[in-house]
Amino acid sequence: MQESFSIEFNGPIFDTHQISAAALAQSLLALDGLSRRIAAVQYGQDVSIDIKVSGGFRPGSFIIDLMTKVQEHPVLAGAGTLITILGGVIAFAKWALGKKVKPLDVKADENGNVRVKNEVGHISTFNQTIVNIYNNNRTLTQLSRFTQTLDADGAESISLIGADSSPIVQIEKQDRDFLRQDDELILTDNEAEVLLEIIGPMYNGSAKGWTFSDGENGSEFNAVVEDDKFLDD
Repeated sequence: MQESFSIEFNGPIFDTHQISAAALAQSLLALDGLSRRIAAVQYGQDVSIDIKVSGGFRPGSFIIDLMTKVQEHPVLAGAGTLITILGGVIAFAKWALGKKVKPLDVKADENGNVRVKNEVGHISTFNQTIVNIYNNNRTLTQLSRFTQTLDADGAESISLIGADSSPIVQIEKQDRDFLRQDDELILTDNEAEVLLEIIGPMYNGSAKGWTFSDGENGSEFNAVVEDDKFLDD
C-alpha cells in the first residue's frame, strides 16, 4: 500500500524557503520512527515500510512531499491507514497536552474506542490504537523531535497535508510547550535486534536505571526501557 502526504512548515522564518538542516533532519528522523511504530502496530512487527522524499519545494512555505510504502500485509488494528493514524496521534497529543493519559474504559467499545481524561479533566473518546501508540515513551520523544522547529523565532506551525491537498492536522507554536520533552538532542537514530542480559533490573517498574550486558564482549551499559507492558508486568 502506498500513501503520499506533505509536511508544511509555516511562518515568516520560512519566507526564503530555507530551513535548518539539523532541525529538518531531526523532524524527518522522528517522523520515520513514528511511522514505523504505527506500521508495526497496524500491520505487525515484521512489516516492511519505506519512507521517501518524493517531491520538491513549492512557493509559499517550506513544504516537503513524502511517500510511504508498506508491503502487502493484513491489517491488525482498525484505526485507519498509516497517515490517518499519524494524524490521529498528533491530534491526540494536542488534546492530551503532551502528557500520558489513562483510559477510563477497561475494554474498547464495538468501534474500537475508549474514553480518556486529560490532565485538566476533559473527557473525550478516541480510538484505542491511537491512545496506545501515543502513550509509548518513544512516541512522546519522537513528537518532541518532530516539532522542535517551532522553537525558532518566526516559526508558527507545522501542517500535515494529504495527497488531495486536504489538511490532516496542524501543530501550532503554542502546542510546542506541551510536546517538548526534556531529553537531550539525538544525533543518530538506529534500531537493531540483539539479545541482552539484564544485570541490574528496576523492580519498582521504573523505566530508567536498568543495566544490561550485550552478551558478546561482556560490556555493561545503562538504558531506558520503553516497553510499558514489560514494565507493568
